[in-house]
Amino acid sequence: MKEQFDNLFYRQECRRILEPIIQQIRNYVDFGYEIVGVVGIDGSPSCGVNFTCSGNFGGEIVDSCQIDNILDSLKEVNGSGVFIEELKKYLQEINLEIPFISINEKDVYRSLDEIANKI
Repeated sequence: MKEQFDNLFYRQECRRILEPIIQQIRNYVDFGYEIVGVVGIDGSPSCGVNFTCSGNFGGEIVDSCQIDNILDSLKEVNGSGVFIEELKKYLQEINLEIPFISINEKDVYRSLDEIANKI
């Protein structure tokens, strides 16, 4: 769930991971290439584009009762996962607009058709 990833350490780690990728994207754009999109996985707490997974995560899991309570609290919510949020912020900071496309794991083939139509 998103709450596990929504912390300063993970957000900084996302930025560190994204830095060379952002530099490469910037170079491609500067040399005239078109970046047609970024693909994420809807429902992912990190890589969700349109919706993510949220729940009552209270920290460390120490027994099976906690797991049951956590699983019972899970729900899909509108919004992006943490990694995608950081990627969007980073792209905005360098004035790049790139569309985000999502794969819905509940309907992968339809998602792939939509991606093919966009590119």
